[in-house]
Amino acid sequence: MNPTVKRVVVSAVCLASVVLLAACGTTDVTQTRLEDAVAPTFANLYVQQAAILGHNGVTVASTAASASCDRGGPNVADKGPGADWICMIHFTDDTHTRGTL
Repeated sequence: MNPTVKRVVVSAVCLASVVLLAACGTTDVTQTRLEDAVAPTFANLYVQQAAILGHNGVTVASTAASASCDRGGPNVADKGPGADWICMIHFTDDTHTRGTL
């Protein structure tokens, strides 16, 4: 086989392998990661709002925020980007009442 043709074939196979391996990676958006990001973000914003409104003593810990997220219902895997994620946020407000958004 001609060395130039052989080099082109090897290069094409390597390029195809890299493209295929890149497509096989895992997604960065998962249910756990989303829940772990949404809850503290909500708690931080809630504490900032409470401070603006003059409600002293509200802390991130006192909100005890947690999130439950789902993507597209029971027939859709809970991973991957998309506009079909929905999250419920559970928290304790400054009057120690448990709330859900």
